[in-house]
Amino acid sequence: MRRPSPISSFIRYPATAGTALLAIGATLAWWSGQIDVSRLLMTELAIPRESWRVFTCTLLHADVLHLLFNVYWLWVFGTAIEQVYGGTRTLGLFALLAAGSMLAEFAIFDGGVGLSGVGYGLFGFLYAMRNDRRFHDCVDSSTTSLFVVWFFICIATTVLGIMPVANVAHGAGAVFGYLLGQTIAARRQWRPALTSALVLLIIATGAAATFARPYVNFSPHRGDDLARAGTDALKANDNQRAANLLKSALALNDREADWWYNLGLAYERLDQNEPAMQAFDRAWELAPDDVDFRGAAISAKLAAASKAMKESRWADAERFARAATELDPTDEHAWLTLAAAYQNQGRNAEAAEALTHTSHAQVRTSTGSTGSTGSTGSGFFWWLFGEDPKRAPTSAPASTRPAHDGQ
Repeated sequence: MRRPSPISSFIRYPATAGTALLAIGATLAWWSGQIDVSRLLMTELAIPRESWRVFTCTLLHADVLHLLFNVYWLWVFGTAIEQVYGGTRTLGLFALLAAGSMLAEFAIFDGGVGLSGVGYGLFGFLYAMRNDRRFHDCVDSSTTSLFVVWFFICIATTVLGIMPVANVAHGAGAVFGYLLGQTIAARRQWRPALTSALVLLIIATGAAATFARPYVNFSPHRGDDLARAGTDALKANDNQRAANLLKSALALNDREADWWYNLGLAYERLDQNEPAMQAFDRAWELAPDDVDFRGAAISAKLAAASKAMKESRWADAERFARAATELDPTDEHAWLTLAAAYQNQGRNAEAAEALTHTSHAQVRTSTGSTGSTGSTGSGFFWWLFGEDPKRAPTSAPASTRPAHDGQ
């Protein structure tokens, strides 16, 4: 195997040396605990909001062995490639391998840290180029054995819970690098096919890390980052951002009651009653013993009924109010709202029957079985509610309810 370039020649390799120095500096800053590097980590906020994380997360390393192994092989392989292709192309190769390996890891699991995916990508590239006289001595059988054996050791330590490793990044980096190397090294007639394969791999990886991620991701923590950011936005009263983040989180994992509840709060504050009602219903369905979720589900239905009453949508108001009574048959406010909806449809007998479930039941005997004091019965409801009969009684604004922090 070719002897690595001496460290003293670093100025001749700006892409490789610069990447190594950035990795060392970022990692030491992380280890110090004095500098916040959280915005460099790969999280669910990276796609598409903070895409730089796809690259910056490769600079951070978990421990000394991780850092030394990656920086060493970055130097060995990177200087050999940069000597031939120059700094700009080499930096482009690093970026391709970083993005390809980390997006693949993120698509399947949670993302990771470190230059391992880049290192395996450079190994794959040079292995594919081993018959090129410029690189024939860069990867020998011992190096190949080391990378193959280490790959499977890392899988074993991950499966056994000894040391979690971004194994998908290792494999994806090697595939990206090998396919690119083969494309360059291949005979002319094979290059279009290999180029198409590389482009398809890039597209497939990007798709898996974005809109297809809910279907291919196996992480038990999927959606956590988005839900946490959504909850923070909700607390800051940035309700539209909260709704967007929480919807994205629930696209990944729709079994978290707290996330549905917080989404309901965001919709409620945005005066989107029916989506809020659906979100609260889902939260209560997932956690039927939670009194907050049950109360929110009822309140949302009454808010939707009240809005429908104001807009003279009597059938919708009836539907929402009846749903509220089904959730809590003892809720007097729900029955009064249902009675108002019935009365505005001219169904006074049903309105009077609904009132039997409230403290206003005696009104039936004082106003007649229909509860009507005129052809429309509006006087009856002016007397009963003290307000316009097109409006149901309203509860306190539900947006004052606090967000849930549960994950």
